[in-house]
Amino acid sequence: MNIQEILQKTIEHKESTLAIVSEKHGNPSKVTFYNTRGEEIGYMTINVAIPKNLKTRPTKKIKGPIENIRLLKGLIPFEEGAGWDFWLVKPAHGRYNMIMELYHEKKPTGFKIFIKRIHLED
Repeated sequence: MNIQEILQKTIEHKESTLAIVSEKHGNPSKVTFYNTRGEEIGYMTINVAIPKNLKTRPTKKIKGPIENIRLLKGLIPFEEGAGWDFWLVKPAHGRYNMIMELYHEKKPTGFKIFIKRIHLED
């Protein structure tokens, strides 16, 4: 499937953003985001921790410091607030700017995205 076909599927599923994950040494390292016209809207460089057994479902719910959420919402169409399943954004120190952790039934799942850098296109 080429990028045009993937963009078409994005539109068919009424989504506004397409995320392409690049890998380095077999691990996710960068996520590039495109709008439905195929224009790059930004990217983030990442490291990921994935548990062996992940029992949850995708969610667009997010909570955490508002400045971090605003930045992420520039790339991903998140919905602020929390329910049973949500992403919690936490500040980080050292080589990471923030950490996103997935919660299922209000409990951490162990799935974390360590964000090194976020870049938004003008």
